[in-house]
Amino acid sequence: MSQVELDEILNNIRSKGPEYEKLIKILIEEEAVYTNKGRLNKSALSRMMKMKPKELEDLFYDCQKEFAR
Repeated sequence: MSQVELDEILNNIRSKGPEYEKLIKILIEEEAVYTNKGRLNKSALSRMMKMKPKELEDLFYDCQKEFAR
């Protein structure tokens, strides 16, 4: 996947709403949402997003569908 394609996908996700834009920003900028082994810490991300884990899973599912296009 090229950088141009990735930027286009991220822009499409961001355009879905402010919660998607916040998700992308946190995933890119905040090291606190990752474990020492580099895995995503969903609990920390849920707290930063001020969302329940199920709501976060729904956001991830929507993002995943955008990448599958």
